Amino acid sequence: MKRFLCALLAALMLLSLSPAALAVEDETTEPDVIERKISSARELASFTRACARESYSYGVRFVLTGDIDLSDSGVELESAGYFAGEFDGGGHTIRGLAITAAGSRLGLFRQVGPNASVHDLNVEGSVLPTGTRTEIGGIVGLNEGTIRNCGFSGEVRGVQDVGGVVGKNAGTVTGCRFSGAAAGEHQVGGVIGTNTGVVFNCENEGAVNNEEIIPGGERRFDLSAFSQEDFVDLSNIGGVVGENTGALRFCRCSGAVGYPYAGYNVGGIAGKNSGFVDSCRFTGAVEGRRDVGGVVGQSIPYAAWELSEDKLEELARAIAALSGMLGAAARKVDDASEDVTAALHAMSGSSSQALGAISQLLTANADQTSHYLDGITVDPETGEITLPDFDPGAADTTALTTALNNLFAQSVVLTGKMDGVIGDAAEDLKDITGQMGYVFNLLFSLIRDISAGDLISTRDLSLEEAYDHDEGAIARCENRGSVHGETNVGGIVGTLAFELSFDMEDTLGSSNFLPTEAERILFAAVRACENRGRVESRADGAGGIAGRMDAGAVVDCVSAGAVASQNGDYVGGVAGVCQGSLSRCWSRCSLAGGKYIGGIAGSGKTIADCRAWTHIGRGTEYRGAVAGWADGEVKGNLYADSWPEGVDGVSRIGQAEALTKTELLALEGVPDDLETVTVRFLADGEVVRTLRIPFGGAVESLPAVENRGSAYWVWDSVDLGHVYADTDVTGRYLAPAHTLSSGEDIPQFLVEGEFYDDQSLEVLPFTAQDETGETLAGYTLRVDGFAGTLTVRMRSESGAVILLRGADGGYTEATSEWDGRYLVFALENGGSFAVTQRPERPDLRLYAALGATALLALLLIVRAASKRRKTRRKGAKKTAKSAQKETN
Repeated sequence: MKRFLCALLAALMLLSLSPAALAVEDETTEPDVIERKISSARELASFTRACARESYSYGVRFVLTGDIDLSDSGVELESAGYFAGEFDGGGHTIRGLAITAAGSRLGLFRQVGPNASVHDLNVEGSVLPTGTRTEIGGIVGLNEGTIRNCGFSGEVRGVQDVGGVVGKNAGTVTGCRFSGAAAGEHQVGGVIGTNTGVVFNCENEGAVNNEEIIPGGERRFDLSAFSQEDFVDLSNIGGVVGENTGALRFCRCSGAVGYPYAGYNVGGIAGKNSGFVDSCRFTGAVEGRRDVGGVVGQSIPYAAWELSEDKLEELARAIAALSGMLGAAARKVDDASEDVTAALHAMSGSSSQALGAISQLLTANADQTSHYLDGITVDPETGEITLPDFDPGAADTTALTTALNNLFAQSVVLTGKMDGVIGDAAEDLKDITGQMGYVFNLLFSLIRDISAGDLISTRDLSLEEAYDHDEGAIARCENRGSVHGETNVGGIVGTLAFELSFDMEDTLGSSNFLPTEAERILFAAVRACENRGRVESRADGAGGIAGRMDAGAVVDCVSAGAVASQNGDYVGGVAGVCQGSLSRCWSRCSLAGGKYIGGIAGSGKTIADCRAWTHIGRGTEYRGAVAGWADGEVKGNLYADSWPEGVDGVSRIGQAEALTKTELLALEGVPDDLETVTVRFLADGEVVRTLRIPFGGAVESLPAVENRGSAYWVWDSVDLGHVYADTDVTGRYLAPAHTLSSGEDIPQFLVEGEFYDDQSLEVLPFTAQDETGETLAGYTLRVDGFAGTLTVRMRSESGAVILLRGADGGYTEATSEWDGRYLVFALENGGSFAVTQRPERPDLRLYAALGATALLALLLIVRAASKRRKTRRKGAKKTAKSAQKETN
């Protein structure tokens, strides 16, 4: 019956089309393709200006004949307004692009139309507009056609729908690349900001909303340019796509995505997903505030009404009858009223769309979207990929709702135009309005039934139909990068939940708004994905696959990384918090956090047939090898014999049971390399050694790296005593230090040489005796790993003498000299010495000085005495002469 009705609907859709739509020319001719070459900056500028008119490029093939550098050309290039032809870049590069205009929908091309294509083109430069800044891309602002094998290198910045290559994609983007930096506030991706179409085999090596330096440039992204309100509200940030509602397949990202603890829905591949993400790989580093994932930040479950087939069929028959009435009436009033004819044709189109939507609802089945995968073909000679059309909402009621809304609005217009229609045509119009009433009575009845919950059963099909649907699914993806966030942090997906745009912090709890009276079918699946990266949250919710699940299922996934929460609870090898289902998953990882820590789930609901081999390093309560806590169906789970046991420390038969490690590894379906972890040592990005050691084993030694001139390599400090996850060890080159001190505020000892970062001076005091038995202070100075002679500076009082101790235990005086308050001498590394004071000796210089002073004083005394004698003799002579004169 269903197939017959669908065939009938298809026939009715054709019959409802206007005669003009069915008219076909007997003969068609291929118009000659016009080809125009672009070989200079001026020709390129002329091309972009002319593209303001669609007619200029429609049906025209433009060929870039060589590289073009706009930097010093003196040409001001504006974005090509609307492109409707073919642009063949020939593998050439346009350099020096600088778009700074005010506005939106900007890039080298503003818009690429549905039948247009741009391919084999490389662009270098910047797109930094002002103003509203939405739909901003390095090459295309809005794509409705095909972008193939194109690359952009440089800087792209906007507010919303910002992509390194395409701002918003409603067409097909394949084989495109981005390097550089992209930044925005909402829907920001390394390749595409928002995708509603198909993205295939694209790659991002650049930074997205991150402060990485742009390759080849001196600028940094200044995220402080965003307002505080905007900074807090950054959302939907992805390494390849900011928000995906279409198909995203075989894409890769190795760049840095996000800013520490800022932004919602941040993912290594896609920030937010309600479409299909398949076979993608992330190897970079992703950071954000909430809902942060190695592949997807937040994945929205697919939801659809499960409508009664009987009601839908009755509605379809009513609309089909209406469609026939519309066609007959249109023919009768064609000459009477142009307005009425237009309204009838519009209603006929809407009724046709409604019939098509009902047909889709009736034929929607498990195979519908999976046929998309089988439809991808690759030409063995040219390598060109052909992608089928993808409709992520094939079984949704949106199309039906839109068509019926249009039909209702057009019927209102028709009613207002009926006054001028007379005769049979008037009767036909009355019949149409009556049939419209019948259609909407059926529709309102259907809505009432849905609201009352009479027709629908609430079902989450994620587990039982995990491989049957692609909408809302993440499949065959891998994360080997690091994932850090505040809360809801996962190796593959941060959160599987509905989102309230006015409640990004989810303070209300979006799961509280799910219908309780069987109103919708839900589907959200993560299947056959693998995480080997480190996952860390600062607050609650960290999982090797999913941080938080309000619905959906994780099936056949492998978690083999380290999962931890710095200050929060709910840490799981597969899921931190799960209200959905976890089935047939393997977990081999280390876990650390507060409460609710489990090898499969921190807190779970349905956990079935999972396998766990984990190490719980830090935790307080509600800890288990399988789950910290579970309040649903738990069955068939096995774990390597460890403590704490099973669920909340208890093993139950048939629910969670222990095996030896040997028994666990002998089970069917054991993932590759489960019993070992990989440790890679990378110097300047190059792998210098790769080790495979047992899970929980130790690295015995670090590889040596050649010096670069006088600079030496130092490995970062990483605990390699017990390794429970794949680990990359990096380091850096350092210039050697030339002085080490004994550590005091005013050092007693300084030694000179060429020393490494991890070397220090060790001072070992001891006591010694000289030949007279006097006790002396002795010291041994040692720098581990240093070979050679140390130049020692010892702070001391004057008169100090250094006595070096020989191999025989004897002492000899060292050659030394004073440098300020420090006595300087040479000492073999690890050598010992004693300090004594030189015996005091008479200072002949002092005696000589004293003798000279005494002699000088004596001479002065003698001279003074001699002078007095002369004075007395002269006085005596004068007296004698005076007496003689008086006698005479």
